Amino acid sequence: MSNDQSTHPTVQLCSSTLNAENEEVQLRGWWFNREYDLKLVPNNRGEIVMPGNTLSIKLSNVDTSAVATKIRYVFRDGLLYDNMKHTFNIGEAVYMDVIVQIDIDDMPASAQNYLKHKAAEAVFLNEDGDQNKLKPLERKTQLAWQTLMAESLRNTAVNALDKNVAQTLNRGWYASGSRNPNYIGGRIR
Repeated sequence: MSNDQSTHPTVQLCSSTLNAENEEVQLRGWWFNREYDLKLVPNNRGEIVMPGNTLSIKLSNVDTSAVATKIRYVFRDGLLYDNMKHTFNIGEAVYMDVIVQIDIDDMPASAQNYLKHKAAEAVFLNEDGDQNKLKPLERKTQLAWQTLMAESLRNTAVNALDKNVAQTLNRGWYASGSRNPNYIGGRIR
C-alpha cells in the first residue's frame, strides 16, 4: 500500500497539506511552471479546452491597461470563457500566458526543498506544535525560500540594466532622440 492510499490520519493530513501548499507555491508562477504566449486553438464547437493542470491565465501581448481586456477571458469548467460576450464559444485562437501546476517530481530541487519545509511547518502548526521547536522549522523554511528565490533570479535573468530606460541612458540619448551631455555617452558640441 502506498502512502497516498494510507488511511492513517497523520498520512492523510500530511498528504492533503502537501497538495494544498504545492498549489499555493506554484500559483505564484515560476520559471518552471509558466507557459508564455501559448496558442490556444478552439475545437469544432468554438470552445477552447484548457489544460487540466491550469492554475492561472492572462492574455499575452495585449494592452492590459484597459480593465475590460484584463478580465475578458477566465478559466471555467475546464474551458476558456469570454466575460464580454458571455459565452464559451471563443471561435478563434487566443494567445495566453498560462501558469500550470506540474508534478512535484518535475519541480527543480530548490522548489521541492522549499515545498517540503513549507508543508512540514504547516503540518506542525496544524498539530499545535511546540513553539520552541517551531523556530528551527521556520529557519529551514526561510533558508529554502532564499535558495528558491536565488535560483529564480538566475533563471529569469532579472536585471535593471536590461530595461529600455537604462539602455537609453547608457547610450546618452534624450527621449527626444538627441544626445544629452549629462549622461554617459553624451557629447558636448
